[in-house]
Amino acid sequence: MNPYENKSLKTKGIKLLLLLLFPLLFSLQSYASPIKGDRRTALSFGENGEYLDAEQYAKDNPDVLEAYGMNPSAFWSHYLHFGIKEGRRAYGLDAASPEAVAKLKVFTVAEQICNDAMSDREKVKAVHDWIIQQTKYDIENQRRRTIPEDSYHIEGVMLKGVAVCNGYVEAFDYFMEVLGIPHEVVVGKSVGRGGAIGSHAWNRVWIDGKWLSVDCTWDDPVTEDGENQIIDKYFLRTEEEIAGNHITEKIFKNYQNRKVKS
Repeated sequence: MNPYENKSLKTKGIKLLLLLLFPLLFSLQSYASPIKGDRRTALSFGENGEYLDAEQYAKDNPDVLEAYGMNPSAFWSHYLHFGIKEGRRAYGLDAASPEAVAKLKVFTVAEQICNDAMSDREKVKAVHDWIIQQTKYDIENQRRRTIPEDSYHIEGVMLKGVAVCNGYVEAFDYFMEVLGIPHEVVVGKSVGRGGAIGSHAWNRVWIDGKWLSVDCTWDDPVTEDGENQIIDKYFLRTEEEIAGNHITEKIFKNYQNRKVKS
C-alpha cells in the first residue's frame, strides 16, 4: 500500500471521529455561573435590625465606627437613613426567615434559568418569564381588601406564587441584584381601565446604554379562566413608551428601603 495513501486514510478517520464527537462535546459544554451577587445579601436583618452583621458593617465602614463606636443600633439607623442612599453594603445574619429563604431561592433559580453565555437582555427575559409563569396576581384578596403581607413582598412570588405589584417588583429587583444587572425600582401611579388611577410600582434595568422599564405585573394579565399568559407589552420599554399609563414619581436604587402597597 502506498504509505501516503495510508496517511491520508488515517487523517480522514480522525476528521470523521471529530465530526462525530463534536455534537457530544458541545452538549457537554459547561457555562460559567451567571451569579454576580453576594449570597450574604440574602440573609435577613430581622424586624428592627437585630440581625445586622454589626462587625462586618464596622469593618466595611471605618468612618461610621469612628463616629458611633461599636454600636449596632446606631449602625442600623445609619444604614437606613444614610447607608442605602450612599450605596453602602450591610449584611444580615438570619438565614431562616421567610425573606432570607425567598432570596436564597433566587440564587438557585437564577442558576437554573440563566447562564453566563446569555446577554443581559436574554437574562432579563428569562427572569421576566419565570416570574410570570410562577406567579398569580392576588386578585381575589385585592377585591376583598384582604391582601396578606406576603403578597406585597418577595416571599409572595418566591414562596407562595401569589403577589401584587410590589411583590413582583421585589422579586425582579433581587434577581437583577443576583445577576449583576444594573437595576432600579420605580414608584408612581398607573392609569387603568376607565381611567382609574392607583399606586403602582415597576422596575427598570440598564440595557444597551439606557434605562428600560419592565412591568412584570402588567405582563401577567388576570384572565377569566385563570389561564396563565405571558405577554411582553411592558418588557424593556422606554419611559416614553409607557408614559400613557405609567406615571413616575420616585426612583429607588433597590426595593429594600421602600414599600408600596398596590
